[in-house]
Amino acid sequence: MDDPECSPESNKRQGCKVQLGCNTTYELRSGPIDVCRQMVFEGCGGAGWGASTIIKTVAGIDAFRLHTNCLSSDGGAAWTVIRDLAILGTSINKIDQEHPTYGLHAEARFKAENLWISGFTQGIRISADVNRTPATNANNFAIDYVRIDANAHAGLYVDGGDTNAGYGIGVDSSSNCQRAEGHQCANIYDSSFLGNTWVAAHTATAKNGETGKAFPGYIFEGLSARSMCVNCYAEMDQEPSQVDQNSMVIGGLLMSEGAGYIQQGPLVNRLAAINDSDPNNKVKICLGNCGSPGAFYELQAYAGVPVWPLRAKYDSATHSYLYDIANLDAAVSLRIKALSDDSPGWAPSTPIGSVKLKVISKGE
Repeated sequence: MDDPECSPESNKRQGCKVQLGCNTTYELRSGPIDVCRQMVFEGCGGAGWGASTIIKTVAGIDAFRLHTNCLSSDGGAAWTVIRDLAILGTSINKIDQEHPTYGLHAEARFKAENLWISGFTQGIRISADVNRTPATNANNFAIDYVRIDANAHAGLYVDGGDTNAGYGIGVDSSSNCQRAEGHQCANIYDSSFLGNTWVAAHTATAKNGETGKAFPGYIFEGLSARSMCVNCYAEMDQEPSQVDQNSMVIGGLLMSEGAGYIQQGPLVNRLAAINDSDPNNKVKICLGNCGSPGAFYELQAYAGVPVWPLRAKYDSATHSYLYDIANLDAAVSLRIKALSDDSPGWAPSTPIGSVKLKVISKGE
């Protein structure tokens, strides 16, 4: 992989390119490829299982490490590009927290494209924060047309204060979390501080291969993060994806849960509102396309579990509007109660009366 333009004597603050051979496997035995300057690593034969250029590691070895800072004379690995490679680790039998391995461990901005990454603790790990020592920064990373599979924990894991405003397009992260058990895991796990953008991603079979425990296809974690997943897809053999408040899912099929905003195809006119003072007090609002025939407006509270909805309907046969409120007392369709204040002579919160709308006769 030697390139005379990348020799120690060359200007380390200028980028250079390493062209890797076609139909060639490079085995890393003593350590990873530590990148301390801007580089381009380019293989041959495109992405996926048929890649012609293979980087292969022995047990306990990362493949690529991208450093923001190495030596004072280095410019750092920011803006490095890695493309057209298969990056393969050994088969994983457990999650070794003391000696984890990564196909690509990035602490600097980078672009990864046309890759297949398989057989590590995590396939791609992006972790950076300018407040660490040394300071690291991986903001504005880019991942394009990458397959990640058969890793012990997450296929793609993003974490840290400066791993934001990046994107992934056409990422296929599947069959990961193969040894995750007591660890939260997902095929794509974004725990960045401010969030990232994922477009046309795909996940499947986030599952412990020994116990069968399933995990979410996606996790977008953190109340400060504004991550967005656009037309992303999750296979049904996974737990529902977790979308924290302030992150968004638009289109696609994620089987999403959580307080984040979700807008999906025919459900575009359904909203979920969260009470800021009580996150467990969630209200689903539907305008059109509601579950009950004729309902054009629906409110449903979630106090731990969903309760019966309040529906406004239009009866075309009688040209009348109806309120349909379920699960109340016999024949009661709507009840309004009043409670006392702390005025003299009244005990606090004592019922002082109610107004009821009751069915008197069914009529025709």
